[in-house]
Amino acid sequence: MIIAVDFDGTIVQHPNSNKLMENVSDTLKYIKNQGNTLILNTCRCGIQMNMCIDILKANNIYEYFDYINQNSKELIDHYKVEARKISADMYIDDRNFGGFPGWDAIKEYFIDTGFIPAILH
Repeated sequence: MIIAVDFDGTIVQHPNSNKLMENVSDTLKYIKNQGNTLILNTCRCGIQMNMCIDILKANNIYEYFDYINQNSKELIDHYKVEARKISADMYIDDRNFGGFPGWDAIKEYFIDTGFIPAILH
């Protein structure tokens, strides 16, 4: 499964923070270890993107991401184009309908559902 993960308000508490959301590292590690492809899907670019990557590296979670703001190689090969929009089976983002449920709820969802995409509650 391909999972796109937002940065601001999802991995870190807010755009001007480098403080991680509670249990983000443990949950991303769990999701990655289940064989999923993780894409960091953020609006950040330039210096702000470099700061984002520095935060991920400093907290040992950069390694969980297969791609940064780009589609998976399989999708690019299939469609013969790199689309601007990130294509994923699931999006973890603080702007989801209903808001961000927290990383504990996301991990519980993955454990309970066996990784079938659905709306998080």
